[in-house]
Amino acid sequence: MAVEAGFLRERFRDKSEGAIGRDRVRPQESGAKPKGYISKSKLEEMKRVVERLGGDTSWIDAIPERLKEIDVQIAKLEKQISELKEEKEFLISFLSRL
Repeated sequence: MAVEAGFLRERFRDKSEGAIGRDRVRPQESGAKPKGYISKSKLEEMKRVVERLGGDTSWIDAIPERLKEIDVQIAKLEKQISELKEEKEFLISFLSRL
């Protein structure tokens, strides 16, 4: 039974791959700037202002790295969501055939 379900899942995935949206381009992949993007020049400008006021700028230096970490987490979650949607579609399709 498990082997049969695995076979059906793979068969369904192959047929519906384009319909599910694996071939869609996400904003992060297309080079588009995400909402709330701060350019490097603006960060440098902020850093200069904080330095002139005598403040610590280490938190400003950490912003780009944190943005990268967030992008990685978002990509992982998008992949997980996509996989769950595929499984949901498979199960709905499978139930409708019973």
